[in-house]
Amino acid sequence: MYNIKTTCEKLRKWGTNFDMEMKDLMWGPETILGRKTTEAPLTPTCLVPAAVMNVCWLENGMISKNLAREMRKMEIIFDKLE
Repeated sequence: MYNIKTTCEKLRKWGTNFDMEMKDLMWGPETILGRKTTEAPLTPTCLVPAAVMNVCWLENGMISKNLAREMRKMEIIFDKLE
């Protein structure tokens, strides 16, 4: 079970609790994340769906935990637009 804490209303509608099975670890319209995206679309720039998939893959051995530790964090920095 995965839980997301957020103040984003769109993300709350999309979903904050996930009980994912092995079949849901791939992206597709029949998966939990695929259905949630159809029911409550997020903006194309939202990083949460990818982050949820990364957590699921990491915990199921589909991504190296050692590699994840080396990366430490992922971030996007928006430079000041002029």
